[in-house]
Amino acid sequence: MARYSEQDRSAIDRLVDQWRQQSLLGDASFLRPEEAPETWSYENVDDLYQRFVGNPIEGSESFSAKWQDQIGGASAEVRLLAAECLTIYYLFTSTVGYQLKVDMINRTIDTEAWLIGEADTELHQAFDNWIANPGMRYNTRQDRQMAYLIDFCWRLKSLGLSERRELLYDNPWGFMAFADDTDEHPDAMRHVVCHLLYPDYFERISSQNHKEQIYSAFSVLYEAAGHEELDQRLYGIRNVLKDKIPGGEENRDFYSAELDQIWRTTTNDETEVSPLSALRRKKQIVFHGPPGTGKTYTATKLAEALIRSSAIQEWGVKTYFTQRHLMNEVVDSHVTRLQLHPGIGYSEFIAGLQLGDDGRTEFKEGILLELVRTMQEEVSDDLAQLPHVLILDEINRTDLSAMLGEAFSAIEADKRGVAVTLPATDMTGENFTLVVPDNLYIIGTMNEIDHSVESLDFALRRRFLWFDASFDPDGLRSIWQYEWERVRPRISYEDSEDQLEHLIGNIQSLNDEIAATPDLGSAYEIGHAFFNELAFLVDETFHGRRPVKGTILWTPSGKPRAALTSLWNFSIRPLLEQYLAGSDEQQSSLATFRDTLMEPPGADHAR
Repeated sequence: MARYSEQDRSAIDRLVDQWRQQSLLGDASFLRPEEAPETWSYENVDDLYQRFVGNPIEGSESFSAKWQDQIGGASAEVRLLAAECLTIYYLFTSTVGYQLKVDMINRTIDTEAWLIGEADTELHQAFDNWIANPGMRYNTRQDRQMAYLIDFCWRLKSLGLSERRELLYDNPWGFMAFADDTDEHPDAMRHVVCHLLYPDYFERISSQNHKEQIYSAFSVLYEAAGHEELDQRLYGIRNVLKDKIPGGEENRDFYSAELDQIWRTTTNDETEVSPLSALRRKKQIVFHGPPGTGKTYTATKLAEALIRSSAIQEWGVKTYFTQRHLMNEVVDSHVTRLQLHPGIGYSEFIAGLQLGDDGRTEFKEGILLELVRTMQEEVSDDLAQLPHVLILDEINRTDLSAMLGEAFSAIEADKRGVAVTLPATDMTGENFTLVVPDNLYIIGTMNEIDHSVESLDFALRRRFLWFDASFDPDGLRSIWQYEWERVRPRISYEDSEDQLEHLIGNIQSLNDEIAATPDLGSAYEIGHAFFNELAFLVDETFHGRRPVKGTILWTPSGKPRAALTSLWNFSIRPLLEQYLAGSDEQQSSLATFRDTLMEPPGADHAR
């Protein structure tokens, strides 16, 4: 499973083996071994370490500009060493284009006889492929990734040959401990290095957050020893799955569709605690943030992951995979979504007076009581019952404390299963009772700029855990890729990627400016859903003709094209005008925001 990739990774693995044998154990260049046999000597690695790790450059300049400053004046072999470190960085990622990789390597080498050319077929094949998408942070914090990688090489080359050999061959967990023994921030590169050098033991996952989400979903499958680290536990889980998944584990890993839907709850890698773990612990959580950040979508994905991961635990792996049709039915029937608004109160949610069939007024069950009764009457069919999830959309658009009534306390995790007597009575005069089941989970969403209700009761707030939902670059990439496939503009997503990545950088800069604007703030940042229609606008802009690669949003001279100006005029500007209504700075702020969104490639946000 760990070696699986959608691409042909054979050339990547061969280059990594050359790096291990020729450069980390020996001293030779793995790109030019005969011409540069001492490139990876400790002295050269120490030189590069002092130039980059020991001389960080702060400021807004691009990584490329800072990199050239830091290696300026270095010897030819140190520049080749720097280029080979960049090569290792590029081998993993799908988010940097082939040509950019080659250009950056050659600008770093800067020795004509050593430049990458047509004869370097192994490298070309490796750069034509990739292992995984490491996320936006891999590009936006390239300085941090390279600092970790150079520090890793520097620490390793300071060891004796026998120590290096012991770490680099047949010692994955000793290698893991060495990889973690650093003062540098490990970030994604720690996971990348572990996977590249030990691909049979470490997943092709560069996100600590993703690893924790996976463990949260599958932990019941593997009884880990107390001393085992997260990667060791994932290795144990993978071996269990490999043995138990019907049909074997070929052509699938944790990112394959059938496993991804069990654990993936959010693409936000900044989340320190898994929402799935939090939901299991607290029983109810809230996703809050600006409009358009996919809170409802995330809540729905989390609900599905909770149900599916519970099925893995309760039904077992084999039953889960052989009962897929039933599993899909359970997911559909066990998620209840309620769009809240000021008209929904206690009567609608718990119980209220309604006119009966005989014309008499009587109490009727509300949404929560009906859901609880459905859960109590559920037939198990010899399989363990799975959780139900109630999604409450826009929780601050009604008086939530009044709506919950007696459920206000009954939803707490330690009060589940305890009967609460309600004032409402049925036709026989018996009081309704509310027993919130232990396996009912509640997920709320909230737009922070919606002031239909100014604030939530503090006592109510403590009954939920709160997760921030902000602009998500990876979520936007997924949306664009889907829309490109659906709309099919006359240029591929891959050929549009460089300018799309730059636009993502502009959007992040725009949101930074919005957050710093006194009349607005972070609650008014623009969510990724407001950029959904870009594929349609590109198709309209180039209707009937094929655009030149790399010019779909800006012309070669930097002028914004119609697709980008239309995105501003029809989606972003109207939203910001509404946000800034009544502000004395409306027009000047709009002009500044427009300039930021339209800034042409040059200041390289994405890389």
